Amino acid sequence: PEEAGRRAHLERFGRTLSSFTRFNHWEVLAELRNNSQAAGVDMVCSSGFDRDDEFFATVGVSKRIKVFEYAKVLSPELDVHCPVTEMTNRAKLSSVCWSSYIKSHLASSDYEGTVTLWDVANSTAIADFEEHKKRVWAVDISATNPNHMLSGSDDGTVKLWHTSQDASAATIQGKANVCCVQFSPTNTNLVAFGSADYKSYVYDLRQLKAPLMVLCCHSKTVSYVRFLGEKQLISASTDNTLKLWDLDAPGVDAGAPPPSQSGGGRGGAGGGGPVKRIAPKLTFRGHLNERNFVGLSISEDGYIACGSEDNSIYAYHHSLPWHMAKRTFDPCAAKDSGRQFMSTVCWKRKGNVLLAANSSGQVKICALKS
Repeated sequence: PEEAGRRAHLERFGRTLSSFTRFNHWEVLAELRNNSQAAGVDMVCSSGFDRDDEFFATVGVSKRIKVFEYAKVLSPELDVHCPVTEMTNRAKLSSVCWSSYIKSHLASSDYEGTVTLWDVANSTAIADFEEHKKRVWAVDISATNPNHMLSGSDDGTVKLWHTSQDASAATIQGKANVCCVQFSPTNTNLVAFGSADYKSYVYDLRQLKAPLMVLCCHSKTVSYVRFLGEKQLISASTDNTLKLWDLDAPGVDAGAPPPSQSGGGRGGAGGGGPVKRIAPKLTFRGHLNERNFVGLSISEDGYIACGSEDNSIYAYHHSLPWHMAKRTFDPCAAKDSGRQFMSTVCWKRKGNVLLAANSSGQVKICALKS
């Protein structure tokens, strides 16, 4: 048994090393060229690929959702890339998420606290959801139930929405501004969010009186949370780190938290039964992130991409704490070019291709290469 255990450990180490050394640099496949990007006036705050990786959307301070055809952006025959469709919102946009089930559906969130569901095929808004009292930082559509959306806001709440109902189906009252939300890709009832109180929370939507667990080893605001498969979570913070959490790890029972201040039918980041607190499995360092939302995305093969305030994109493998690739964007002649930072990163759903954009409006398609 001991020999078999050593052999299994060596095999796991070999697979990890192989994955880490498989790629060592980013290659730029294409750069988006249109008037707003060229002028440096359209910072992209969020981006995403559609269900089939055929189209991608960008949103930001321009108040417009722009949808581009991926293949045309890669074509060397085009000097200017025009959106195949463009939809105008009434406020600056903070987040976008495509449905993984209904190809033409995407959701957005904005600075006035509105979550909107759009039909890209008709370039129209299907419904607005307007319960949040302050800016909504993030929205997510469930991969297991496309009728469910999740949003997180500066008002300290996370709201669960059903796309056919105007009123929210559930509300979690947090202790501070909520900066990011995500559904589990495999478990309909499992959600996570990150907060300005330096913590991430994992909830079961069937038991909203208290979180299943609290993840609390960051020293500043948690800006992104992303599930890595079914049992792991990656969090990003403005403390210059990413952290990997094993959600099945044994934790410390923190006892019953203080009563929630939320109303009837609501849950809270405190209130209810015992809460499990766990320590991170791994901490990733190398990128710079102290002030801004710089982007975080996880590929299907477990590669982590994040932006940085040195105007670079970084790639990590989930099993090792050092970055394996880095690419710095060329400085843009736009205003404040010396303070450019990455503002969004998003993997294609399949493969090792990444969309990345910075605060000056530069958008590039990059691929990990050996």
